[in-house]
Amino acid sequence: DYCNGGITSGWEVNGGCGDNNPFWFERLLDDTIYQNKLKCRWEYLRERSFHQDSIFTFIDSMALYLNDAQQRNFQQWNILGNYVWPNYYVGNTYQDELNFFKNWIGDRLIWIDNNIGGNCYEILGCTDPFACNYDPIANTNDGSCNYNSFSYDTLVSNISINWNGLILTTSGDYSVTLYNSVGCDSIANLNFIFNPVSAINDFNNNQKTLIKVVDVLGKETNIQKNCTLYYIFDDGTVEKKIIIE
Repeated sequence: DYCNGGITSGWEVNGGCGDNNPFWFERLLDDTIYQNKLKCRWEYLRERSFHQDSIFTFIDSMALYLNDAQQRNFQQWNILGNYVWPNYYVGNTYQDELNFFKNWIGDRLIWIDNNIGGNCYEILGCTDPFACNYDPIANTNDGSCNYNSFSYDTLVSNISINWNGLILTTSGDYSVTLYNSVGCDSIANLNFIFNPVSAINDFNNNQKTLIKVVDVLGKETNIQKNCTLYYIFDDGTVEKKIIIE
């Protein structure tokens, strides 16, 4: 009965509860974007955790779990059938209280369904806030999300190469940051091995033994030039290499 909370109709923000409601609730309800987002969120939850069946199943499970405790409670505090402020309803039994609780929620859900403002339009875009092209207005993910990426490669060559605009003529570790059309960073790292005498004979590291070479499909193959291959060593390491010649 506190602030007419037992009534299933109306918005509490519009009730006569004085300054207990923060002023910004009314301001938010005047914002069309907020109303539309609220409408979409409500419809989304009503099909899931706010579905009446989901709520009632949870209530029933908690009622069963608390069954022994409620008996001890009402033996100690004889309040069933007696008004206790600010409760709106006075139930004569524990089951009466549960029935009222479920009926109240069911009626309240229906009222909100019929009276919540706004319009829920499908706005396609990237809805992941961790993506670099996140669209805060979108409410439906269209699969367009892009993310910052990192790559690490090893390349052996007996000639100089042009790698992402860099002319590589000496061995070393190189890094370059690329940007796509939506502003995502793509940081590429390369361990370049330059051997103008023999690019192939330098593969076997003295500290480990090459077990086999496989292609991108995992099929064992011989060492080939100008294609991506994976070198598997006896210490468990795997190196991705491209021989350019």
